Amino acid sequence: GGGGAPPPPHFLFDLYAVVHHVGALGGGHYVASVRDATEPSRWRTFNDGIVTDVKVKDLRSPSAYLLFYARRDLRGVPLRELFPPVENAEGLSEADFERLLQRREGGPSCFVS
Repeated sequence: GGGGAPPPPHFLFDLYAVVHHVGALGGGHYVASVRDATEPSRWRTFNDGIVTDVKVKDLRSPSAYLLFYARRDLRGVPLRELFPPVENAEGLSEADFERLLQRREGGPSCFVS
């Protein structure tokens, strides 16, 4: 036999949310459509304070901006099990945080903390 590495596992992912961008490139409005966790065949659209039902066929649209998927075999697994707390984790020091804020005030920048 070939003796090579085993094939990678095949995972199934389920779409559970779509964010749509409506408007021009320089501005616009975001609307979220989310699968109902208690009734998976039902989707709801959240447009500011208005919540309406939406048909699955209407989710496929050129306005779809972000798609959110969940791996099927991990359904029901607690987040703490997937991402256990890190012991002795250190965040940004006060000085580093201040330095990042000063850079931000000088022009556009992006940072994740």
